Parts: sequence; C-alpha cells; structure tokens
Amino acid sequence: MSLPPLFHRGSVKNILGETDAKQLIFAYSNRYSVFDWGEMPDHIPHKGECLSVMAYVFFKALGEPKTWQNWSHPQVSEDSPTLQELRTHGLAHHMAKGLINEDGSAADIDKPTPYLEVNRVAVLRPDYNNGQYDYTAYQSKPVNALVPLEVIFRFGVPAGSSLMKRVNDPSYLKALGLSQKPNFGDRFETPIIECSTKLESTDVYISAERAAEIACLSDAEAQNLYELVRILALRIHEIFGTAGLELWDGKFEFAFAEGSNGQRRFQLVDSIGPDELRLTYDGVQLSKETLRKPYRSTPWLSAIDQAKALAKERGERDWKAICRGELSSSPAPLEPEFLEIIVQMYKALTNSVSEQLMGAKAFSDAWSIAKVAKRAQG
Repeated sequence: MSLPPLFHRGSVKNILGETDAKQLIFAYSNRYSVFDWGEMPDHIPHKGECLSVMAYVFFKALGEPKTWQNWSHPQVSEDSPTLQELRTHGLAHHMAKGLINEDGSAADIDKPTPYLEVNRVAVLRPDYNNGQYDYTAYQSKPVNALVPLEVIFRFGVPAGSSLMKRVNDPSYLKALGLSQKPNFGDRFETPIIECSTKLESTDVYISAERAAEIACLSDAEAQNLYELVRILALRIHEIFGTAGLELWDGKFEFAFAEGSNGQRRFQLVDSIGPDELRLTYDGVQLSKETLRKPYRSTPWLSAIDQAKALAKERGERDWKAICRGELSSSPAPLEPEFLEIIVQMYKALTNSVSEQLMGAKAFSDAWSIAKVAKRAQG
C-alpha cells in the first residue's frame, strides 16, 4: 500500500486522497506561511513531523472521555452540558487512524511522520461576486461540512497581537466582555473569544452576529460553540502551563456534525499546534509569532498592507499579485542561525505535549524549551 495521490496543495500542508474517499491524509510539509502570504522562501526541517505529532497527541488525548472525567476548572460549571458531553464521549474530532507511515501502516510518535489520516469533511467555499462573498450554501444547515469560521481565544494581549487593531471600537470591546481598552501585556481573567472568516482570500475579523449569519448558526448552536471553545482553551492552557509555557491565544476550526433536537454539534478539525497557538516561555515568544518577528519592520510587510488596501478598493481578491507585480515586493529568506532556532522550537514544543499526554518524547535530539527561549531571545 502506498499513499494516495495529491488532492489539494495548501500553503503549509498537502491533502492526499482519491476524489470520492471517505478518509484523507494530511501531509504536513516543512513549508510555512505568515501574514496570509502562503508559501515562504524557506522550508523548516522536521516542521511537518512536529505538526502531525502534536495534532495526533491532542486529538487522541482530548478525544478520550477519561481525559475529562477527573478534570474541573473554577471557570467551568459542573452542570455545563458541554463538560458533561466531554466526560461522557470525549471531544469529537475528525482524526481517523492517526499517524501513518508512507506505506499506510500505523506510526508511533517516537518515530515521527508527517502523515495523519483524517475523516473527510466537505468544504463549501463561498462564491465571490461583485466584491462580496456569498454564503448561501450554509442556509441549508449542512452537516459533515467545515464551519466557515476560525474561532480565536485570547488569554491576553502579547506583543504583536492583532486585537489591538480593533480595541478602539467601544461596541466591539463590550461584545468581547471588556470594560476598557487593554494594553500590550495585559491578561484576561477568562478567555475572550473572537471570530474571523476562514474561506476568504484574507481572514477578516467579524462580529459574533456576522459569524452566526454566515455560518447559519442558531442561538443554541452559537452558545454551544463558544462554550466548547472556552473549555478547550482552558484545558490546553493548563497543559502548556504544566510545561512552563504561557498560552496567550490560539484558534480552533470545526466542522458541523449530526446532533440532536435539530441542533448540530461540533467536531474539532484541522490541527492544534504551534501554528495555531501563541506561547511564551519566561516572556520569550515561542510560536508562529517568532517567525513573524524578522519581517515586522520590513518593506515587504508595509507592501502587504498597501496591496490589501488596493485590492479592497478595487474589489479584487488577489492582493498578493498586486504586492508582487505592482509593488515589486516579496519576502526574503531567513538567516541560517535563526532557522535552526525555529527547528528546535518546533521540536521542543512537540515534546512538551507528547511527554505530558503520551509519556514519550517525539524528538530525542530536541533542545530544552529553556535553551530554545534563551537562543531566541539572544
């Protein structure tokens, strides 16, 4: 048996499978993307293996009811229907067989592989007409289909947080449950939740009302979704905290699944990993934000903002073509010394989770998190 053919090539991972297959293979690559650019000039050795292993560990551990049966949190009521569902059935997710080798056999986390088998969900991409996205397909209340949202949770406002771009709107702050404008470095007593679009050319933050509208969520479904996000955020906050890491924010993606009483339930899809989370160790960023840092003061990033503005003004989707063509701007490669720090960052973060939840290191040659933080800071 060999791996199936390429079904879809993304900026970071490939999806393998036959057109009518019920299961697909996530083939996590060593590519990376920042600022919605897509594939960057460099590849990060072993990154694909890190992402697949961490996704596997989280799906497997959180999907088991025993993971939740003795877990409680002061911010979660014991009467929470969502918590009771997790204690009874575990977290619903789309992972199938789990980690696999190139020959299709099951793989172990101590011999990392970039391949993860998942159950397929439909992706109902909105049509784009006259500068607007059309989400009519979601009005039929589909199941086994991707929710067209990224749901973002925030425990605070680390350096580089995009939240600060939206906090000058008092009504938006109120909707997030914030009584005053936060500052960089602030932490929240309980995670706040935002939503952005998922299937548009650029992720756009939207109100809870707009999120419910485009995904066609009932009030009960929206309430269930946000409660699930809050509990998952608190749970993984504790997991990373045990390893000495501070989780500041992250994002989840979900698919609609069959529920009861006419309401759909939600299953976690895609991944939980360093690319979806913002983590620090002793105040040092150890996440995708670390990759963004070298580019933050570059002309390329300024050109991206200009290109997006021009695309919006013209009603065009392809702002990257404007950036490359009209503005003659593309990202530069990373310095080799910095690239090695990034490699070790991914390995160390993966070990922090695999050791705690599976009792095994995925990468025996990884630096400690403390060493990664020290080198990243320097």
